[in-house]
Amino acid sequence: MKHYEVSFRTWLHKETTHADRTIETMSYMAYKYQLWLDRHKITIEQTTYQTLLDYIVCLRTEEQRSRSYINNQLNGISHYYRYKGISNMAYGVRLRGTKTQAKLLLTSNELDYIYEHYQDVTKKQDFYSYSNKILLGLFIYQAADLKEILNLFLEDLDLQKGTIRLPAGKYKKNSRIVKLESHQIIPLHEYIHQHRNKWRHIEDHDYNTNLLFAPQAYKYHRLSNQFVAINKSIKNNIDLKGIHYQSLRQLRQSRIAIWIKQHGLRQAQYLSGMKHIIVLEKLQRLDIEDLADKLKEFHPLQ
Repeated sequence: MKHYEVSFRTWLHKETTHADRTIETMSYMAYKYQLWLDRHKITIEQTTYQTLLDYIVCLRTEEQRSRSYINNQLNGISHYYRYKGISNMAYGVRLRGTKTQAKLLLTSNELDYIYEHYQDVTKKQDFYSYSNKILLGLFIYQAADLKEILNLFLEDLDLQKGTIRLPAGKYKKNSRIVKLESHQIIPLHEYIHQHRNKWRHIEDHDYNTNLLFAPQAYKYHRLSNQFVAINKSIKNNIDLKGIHYQSLRQLRQSRIAIWIKQHGLRQAQYLSGMKHIIVLEKLQRLDIEDLADKLKEFHPLQ
């Protein structure tokens, strides 16, 4: 027998991108919290920060639970408050001591700097070298990801209007039409008409395709390896001047955070193609404050 609200589990499937196993865990965490509230004759609507603090202390002292376990509990409880549609006092509340990788968002000027100073260092000229900076631009300015770029076709580009249509994903992404920056249009035109066709005479079906980035986009590992090389080149060959660059994913997340500031959550959701707005809410949260500096052990975010 499953010890949780079935409707909560259904809500998690609809509103989050978590895997089934994670949803199962969150459902149990919320169920356990509700049992504790029932024992203390407290309804979920009556809970306060002090209630949450008392529960954390109970987990730490009576059950001898670890910090990571408690933080998982708090994550499930936070979703439970959202599901109930009441004030989410568990949002962002975590215990210190667990190791997490810093997620630093970059500014618009920092993104521009990385793009402007990127250059291919290899002497070999092939379909990789001609498209590397174009691909980097799609990450930085359109917040595209590898799977979207993998499925781009020539007809998805409208260089006259200066737009690109990014395809939908199976689970997490909707299709959307995004503006190209003016400095992206000429390189794309040159790539399509001067460089891309150089390899189409080869009698190999994976070269003769309408994919925008052919032939590498015909095979996932080819495009993936190209992004690995771009990432390595940024780290090794650009004087970043104090920019805390981590990964291509960071570039995409930073652009989405900029869109949230400029246009609000709903428009940023369309521009990024995200089906679930909770992903954007997390980015917004990262951009507003550093939780580690504002949270004292056993104290909720105020």
